[in-house]
Amino acid sequence: MEVNEKVLKNLILCIFLGIVSFVIIFYATYEMWVSIIISSLIIGFLSNGLGVFDNFDEVLTAAIYAFVATFIAFYVFIPLASLVAAAILMWACVAAIIAAIICFIKLYYLKKGNEDNSNTTTNVNKKLTDNPNEFKDCPDCGAKVKKEAKFCEKCGTKIEEVATEDVFCDSCGAKIESDAEFCDSCGAKID
Repeated sequence: MEVNEKVLKNLILCIFLGIVSFVIIFYATYEMWVSIIISSLIIGFLSNGLGVFDNFDEVLTAAIYAFVATFIAFYVFIPLASLVAAAILMWACVAAIIAAIICFIKLYYLKKGNEDNSNTTTNVNKKLTDNPNEFKDCPDCGAKVKKEAKFCEKCGTKIEEVATEDVFCDSCGAKIESDAEFCDSCGAKID
């Protein structure tokens, strides 16, 4: 059986982390199962967070390595061999379940992140089309820019302001917008 170099490195890393974390947590809590679960979680999160493992098979392999490491730590440092012998199968199951949960959580958040990104793009496009008066087109590249912008964000072209002719109400003389149909001061219809 040929041993992959990456798997061998991961084995050494997981055994070391498993022994250290299990011994520290066990001596802090004096609870075997709490120590096993926490040390397995630490190894799982470290391996996923640092990108040590690329797929689910490698995470399960790491969980088995973590189990072996905690087994060695428990057997060597704590003289309860009969308890360890009875719990071997349960330890492997706990480590595998924790590794599977970590993988599913990671996949869930990756999928959720992709959905959030598509919603953000849709919202930005919707804002651009909902308020056409707030934006104008760049004369050079045609990109949408804010009405008050002096330069295009995409190509850097200077946006010339178009001089607008002031429009006044015939009835009251108030200044109104050029595209208004009614005066906002007196309510008269604009011709």
